[in-house]
Amino acid sequence: MKKVRMAKCIVLLVFGEIDCRIHIYYKYMKNKKAKSITELIDETILNYGAALKKLDYLGVTFCICGIPAAGFED
Repeated sequence: MKKVRMAKCIVLLVFGEIDCRIHIYYKYMKNKKAKSITELIDETILNYGAALKKLDYLGVTFCICGIPAAGFED
């Protein structure tokens, strides 16, 4: 396994809509609805922001690829 040279690398973060939706609902059900879906979404967003700040603090060059939800356009 090669060592990653962070100075030459760009980390691509990709989290799709379905990933977020399924995991948030799973946590909601697993914790017996102790927290609302809204609370879990807010926590997820805060955690994501904290992760981005940590990457920035560590000097990691990163970019974010936002995948829109699947749907139909009329």
